[in-house]
Amino acid sequence: MANDYQTLRKFAFKFKFKKRGYKPDQGVIDMCNRLATTYAKVHKKLKMYNILYDPDKNERENMKRTSTTEKIVDKLLDFYKALDHVIKEFVSAVFLRPNTHEITYMRGVLEYLNNILRICFRFDHDRNNYESLFHDFSLRKQLTPVATQYTREYLFQTSLFCACSMPMATLFVTQFVSPEKYIKNDFYCRKEALLMNKQRKRFMYLICCITRKEKNLRYCFLFFSGTYCNYYQSEYVEYIAKELEKDKRKYFMGMKRI
Repeated sequence: MANDYQTLRKFAFKFKFKKRGYKPDQGVIDMCNRLATTYAKVHKKLKMYNILYDPDKNERENMKRTSTTEKIVDKLLDFYKALDHVIKEFVSAVFLRPNTHEITYMRGVLEYLNNILRICFRFDHDRNNYESLFHDFSLRKQLTPVATQYTREYLFQTSLFCACSMPMATLFVTQFVSPEKYIKNDFYCRKEALLMNKQRKRFMYLICCITRKEKNLRYCFLFFSGTYCNYYQSEYVEYIAKELEKDKRKYFMGMKRI
């Protein structure tokens, strides 16, 4: 087995993408562009909410803010679900034929996925830098007008979402499942996850080795290596992950612990 993975590392060392390769469907590309635009708005809302947040406002003003809080959280959940859909499309495309021949044609697909994963990374960064919205929702959800407006199940799942420090990392890690380990996304349950059989495990390892040296695929390297080391032990992948920038190394360690 060790020799098998050593062979993959040697293949990755000499690896070059084909100049002409696969590209996502136009519908997926359009969705990526819309998500990038939506994220810019999400970032602005979180930043402004953090600036305007005042825990000492009176009850009437708090009620007004709560209404705004609910609307923003609803939009964040919609954004989260849209990201889940597009990531699932990419994961399915990348792992459709997991072999060394097919990966040579995957530059275009991985570059679009990299852009989406950059959004995921920045969202989790915003989640921890501009946490007033999530803190506010956790406190205000118990107010009668809010509690009666939504179902208990919705409030429970939304509360878990607001409490999660790395919702996007959780979203990516739970795209997969191994025979030995299952990770549940408590605040967003879906029916499908890609089973990591022996072939797909080797292929994800290869993706980690290849994207490591591609500067325009750094977020692919981060997310795939973090996911791989969550499900499996690999001294080599952990070693090459040390090449990541400080903030990404911290994120990698967080992904391992999900």
